[in-house]
Amino acid sequence: MKLVLVNLFPDDTIARYLLSGYLLKAYLEQELPASAGLTVEVLDLPADAPADQAASKIAALAPNALGFSCYIWNVEKAMEIMALLRNGLDAPFILGGPEISLGRAADLERQVPGSYYVIGEGEVSLAGLMTWLLAGGQGPWPSGVARFVEGQAQYHQATREVDLASVPSISLQGALPAGLYQRRQVFLEPQRGCKYRC
Repeated sequence: MKLVLVNLFPDDTIARYLLSGYLLKAYLEQELPASAGLTVEVLDLPADAPADQAASKIAALAPNALGFSCYIWNVEKAMEIMALLRNGLDAPFILGGPEISLGRAADLERQVPGSYYVIGEGEVSLAGLMTWLLAGGQGPWPSGVARFVEGQAQYHQATREVDLASVPSISLQGALPAGLYQRRQVFLEPQRGCKYRC
């Protein structure tokens, strides 16, 4: 199974990528054995890119599952892209990030029905969801992930916070491509969540 994590970065950043997709990639590669059959690819796109061009780039990667880290600056663009991909891409959509709550998921479900919503810290919950998907939808439903079945939310709140010591370094693990260091700059996020406390 190929999971593509789409980073729609804000227009005003000099980084031209988000760390979230790479962090999730590193965590999944650490937690799920190679024998599980999961490959993770990260695609960086500007949030101001035309939705049809972004959708074409995503479709060309032929993902089996597609994830978006949703922030205030990109959630609407993510919805536009998913609407374009809906008819031609047979892959579940996974939405997570600061803009995804159980209440917001209920609203978004009307636009992209059948999606999965990672609520709260994503590493453990996304690993649980990918394990569930790799098992063909068998086994217990992962905590921290919501889906809607016949209009009703199926969701169990994650029972613990992510142990940050268990989260690998994206630089040391090689999840962040060396090409992103062309100017010999490293971008760090020293805290979780929105720095503005939205």
